[in-house]
Amino acid sequence: MINNTIRDAIIDEMEENRKLHTKVENAVRDKYLYKILEKTSDYERYLEIYDVKENLKAKGIELQQIDNVDEIKEKWDKYFTSHISKELKDKIYYNQFKWHIFSSEVLLADKEDDADSAFFETEKGGAFLCGQLTEECFEINDVTNFGKRELELIHEMLDDFCLFDINGKWTYICTHEEDFGPYFYQLK
Repeated sequence: MINNTIRDAIIDEMEENRKLHTKVENAVRDKYLYKILEKTSDYERYLEIYDVKENLKAKGIELQQIDNVDEIKEKWDKYFTSHISKELKDKIYYNQFKWHIFSSEVLLADKEDDADSAFFETEKGGAFLCGQLTEECFEINDVTNFGKRELELIHEMLDDFCLFDINGKWTYICTHEEDFGPYFYQLK
């Protein structure tokens, strides 16, 4: 990958700089090298998202990145957890990961294979997709044809994610933990 090659070269450069230059000069050089590392990571992330978008586009699924991440995450909260007290949310560390609401069984959801089955069987249309470990959100035109492979692609891209119906009818959550999730929850 591009990132590993560049990262290794930058780390080597930083180590060389320490042998040859003053602390002040090292700080200036390191500042620029860190910027290169950051931009390289941004570029690699862009490529990763692009690959997923292209794979989904081949199935007629459009993935559009959205900027108002907080607004979309607040919709998820409003749809699924607005009736749960802040105290209870704090107790289960809800703000760390939204899926704690299901792993702690505050809300009862389908789990594991049952979650997948329920997701595949439910009526679907447009959806929002939010990363829990990243500040990334997407709108998906139609998840009707989402299968196991599409969920795996999303999981590889976001690790922890909330996928939910645009009108708040259901949510599918995948976690970074092997022993937890996925979860599927549908409003009655």
